[in-house]
Amino acid sequence: MLQIVKVIKWVSLPVLLVAAMFSLMAGRYEFLVTVMICLGAAIAVRREVAKEKYFWAAGFTSIALIFSPFLLITKIFLLIGLAGVTIFLTLLTAFRPVPRTAEAEIR
Repeated sequence: MLQIVKVIKWVSLPVLLVAAMFSLMAGRYEFLVTVMICLGAAIAVRREVAKEKYFWAAGFTSIALIFSPFLLITKIFLLIGLAGVTIFLTLLTAFRPVPRTAEAEIR
């Protein structure tokens, strides 16, 4: 069972990217195909965050934002917001105060 999940995860990224490449050829169903690509990536993000696999979640988040049906300016602001949150969380973890121990006070 675990092997099947791993294969599905490795196959889902290329499938989403290939589907996104051919979404322009969908004609009048282009909006629906784009929404389905974005929805598939969003579901994958939720699953990967729940399993604490943040690298995969970041990959699926970028796919969801890039191929979302929003306007370009909305995508740009979403990416800027995502970058800001990432920078904030990185700085928060980098400058987290370290609790003092008895050994550190002796030195």
